[in-house]
Amino acid sequence: MTLSEIIGQNAVVDTLRRTIARGTLHHAYIFSGLPGVGKRTTALALAQTLNCESNGRDACDLCSSCRKIQHETHPDVFTVGLPEGKKRIPIDDIRDLERRVATRPHEGRTKIAIIDPADLMTEPAANALLKTLEEPRPATLLVLLTARLDALLPTVRSRCQILRFRPLLPDIIVPMLRRSGEVSDELASLAAVFGGGSLDKATLFLGEQTRTRIDSALALLTCAFEATPLRGLAVVETARRDRDEALALIESLIIMSSAALLLSVDPDGSHAIRPLLEAYRTPLSRIAAAGPERLAAFIAAAESTAAAISRNNANPQLALEGLLVTLRGRDGHRPVGSGFAHP
Repeated sequence: MTLSEIIGQNAVVDTLRRTIARGTLHHAYIFSGLPGVGKRTTALALAQTLNCESNGRDACDLCSSCRKIQHETHPDVFTVGLPEGKKRIPIDDIRDLERRVATRPHEGRTKIAIIDPADLMTEPAANALLKTLEEPRPATLLVLLTARLDALLPTVRSRCQILRFRPLLPDIIVPMLRRSGEVSDELASLAAVFGGGSLDKATLFLGEQTRTRIDSALALLTCAFEATPLRGLAVVETARRDRDEALALIESLIIMSSAALLLSVDPDGSHAIRPLLEAYRTPLSRIAAAGPERLAAFIAAAESTAAAISRNNANPQLALEGLLVTLRGRDGHRPVGSGFAHP
């Protein structure tokens, strides 16, 4: 894929094409943005452009160099990624990168090293990279990909030019999902909303489990309005042993609560949640009656619960039950749903 074919990232592409035309390309870039918004695709398209045999402002996508980069077999374009079975990129991998960029390009005009995900470098590895960033080699480009810009060392960030990738709009994601297989417009639209601007994430919501998770989230949220705690506990029970399923359920809760929050301040509903409104307007309207303050507080609690499970290895069942207590208002506060009945 060439730079001109990158969809949804016009500002980034325009910046890169201008700098290429002027010959002012920086020696190191950070591509920052959600997973699944085109960071890696853009990095490879940039590598193609810089090494294309046509030597133009964009890659031809046909020459030997372009094809090798597409298939990731070009000797001058390589990726440092997360080693199999490891949770961090070790210092030895960055030292190997430094050795590889120390030599001149073998076939192309520019040697490109991509670090993905750069935020998973160990601190010693990131510090080792500083030497290469501080003393850039001629005809060498480093591209660091990250979804967590703040996780990179400030010294690394300050030595790179940062390009921020925007979340993809549903109008871009839905056609891509529809091309991926036999997917209905309704399911593709729902998946795009749940993807939150990420094509990769939206793809994960194409299965029928998406509707099941929505129903489960609505069942839990309904506990805020009706005296049905057992129903809520039954939903928790289905996810109590599965960490990933618990996180998926909480994510569904956050999305549905956020949709209700938007609906509470805009009764007509924003374009971003239109697919949810078309399918679930009645339950979302009831939840929206809780009011922005209560919904925002619950969303914050749900995000904290997700963090406790994913980062602190909290017990999924206990964490979900604690979230249900917050939702039901058993901690001494009014339930979230108590705001819908105004005196």
